[in-house]
Amino acid sequence: MRWTSTQLLRSSIILFAFALSGCRSPIVPERISPHLPQSTLSTSPDRPVIFVAEFEDSRPGSSRAESHPKLRPYFLGVGRRGEVRTGDESFLNPIAVGMRADAIATLERLERFVIRTDPARASDADYILQANIEGFEGLQTQHSTFSPVFLGALRRRFDPPIGWIRVHYRLHGQKELIWEDHTQMMLEAPGATITRAALDAMAKANEHMAIAIYAATSPATREVSDLPLQVLDGCGWGPYRVRSKIREASEVFERNAETRLVPYVARRTWNKEGQDLQAFLETLEAEVPPSRGVVLALIPREQLQKRLLDRRRYGLAVPLGRHAAIACGIDGEILTSTLVHEIAHLLGAVHVRNRNSIMNPRADFDGRFFDRLNLRILKQMAKQRSDRPIARERVERLKTIYAAASGYPDQVHLESVQSALDALERRSAR
Repeated sequence: MRWTSTQLLRSSIILFAFALSGCRSPIVPERISPHLPQSTLSTSPDRPVIFVAEFEDSRPGSSRAESHPKLRPYFLGVGRRGEVRTGDESFLNPIAVGMRADAIATLERLERFVIRTDPARASDADYILQANIEGFEGLQTQHSTFSPVFLGALRRRFDPPIGWIRVHYRLHGQKELIWEDHTQMMLEAPGATITRAALDAMAKANEHMAIAIYAATSPATREVSDLPLQVLDGCGWGPYRVRSKIREASEVFERNAETRLVPYVARRTWNKEGQDLQAFLETLEAEVPPSRGVVLALIPREQLQKRLLDRRRYGLAVPLGRHAAIACGIDGEILTSTLVHEIAHLLGAVHVRNRNSIMNPRADFDGRFFDRLNLRILKQMAKQRSDRPIARERVERLKTIYAAASGYPDQVHLESVQSALDALERRSAR
C-alpha cells in the first residue's frame, strides 16, 4: 500500500502526539486518608484530653503546583529529563485537612488520649497540638526520549519516587510548651506511585509526632514486664550499637505490649554456614535462652539468605517460641521495624496484608505501629513469661482471636495464623 502525503503527515502528527504523551509522566490524583484505620480498641474517658487544632499550611506558592521536565530535543528526537514533582492538584482533598485526619488517627492508635477536634471544647483540654506544614511533595527523576530513528522509539525510565515533608509540630499544656519539633522526613518508595511516596513521608512524620508525644506525656514510671534478650552479634555491631537498636525496638513494645526488651550482648558471635532451613532452626533453637528471655541472632544477610530465605525476607522467628534471627545488610544496618517484626512473632503476632503494619511480611513502609489484630494478640500476651506454659484461659482467648482472623484471608496470611495456632498448642501442653 502506498501512502499519500496527507496520510504520512497525519501519521507523523499522531506519532509525535504519542511521543509527547508518552514522554510526560501523568500524576494520578490520590485522596489523603489515614494510613492507620480508626482504632476500635478500648478507650477510657478518664484519659488526658488532647485537642488537635486545624493544621496550618505555609508552603511557598512555588511548591504548590505540579511540575514536569520540559520537552527538549535529544538524540534526533525529543525527551524529558529531570524531576517530576507533585502539587496540590495531585491530591483529591486539601493537604492540611488530610494530614490532620491522619495525625488524629495515629494519635488514637496510642490509646492514651481522648481526642477532641471541636474548637469550642479546646479550652478545657489537657493538651493542644498545633502543626504547620512547611514543605510537602513527592518527586521522581524521569528519563524519557522519543526518536523515530532508533529501534524502540519511545524509551522511558523512572527512578524510585521519593516522598518529602517538613512539619513544625507544637504540643502545649495548660500553661507551657510541652514538646516542639521541626520534623523532616524523606523516604524512598520503590514500586510505589509518586503520590504514595509523598503520603508515606506524611504518615512517617505523623508517627514520629505521636511517638514523641507519647514519650513526653507518659508517667515517669510505667508497669511493664522485662523480656531479656540474649543477642548473638554476628554482624559485628558491638554492645553499644546493639543496645541502642534494641532500645528503639523496646519503645514499640512498651507502648503496645507492656513489655520492655532488656539486651544482653554475648561475647561470642553465632556463625553457621552451609545449612538448610531445618538444620538452621535446630541449631538456633539449641542456643539456651536467658531466664525468662529469648535469643536473637544477628547474621550477615548473604549468609542467612544464601540457603534459607528468599531475597525479600530479612529474618525468621519460631512462632510463640524463644529464638529469632535477623539479617543485616552490607552496611550492617537493620531496620527497627524488622527487629520488632521478628520479636513480635515470639509473642504470637502473625502476618497481615496491611502494608502500614509492622507485621506485613513484605512491608516497604518503615512504620512503628501494629495493626488492630496483632495489637489484640500482644495485649493478651502481655506479662506472659517466655519460659512458662500459657494458661488455659489465655490459650482459649488467643484461639478465638486466631480463629476469627482466619475468616479474613484477604487481610491475614492464613499459613502464619496456622503456625501460631500450632505453636499455641505446644506452649499450652508443656
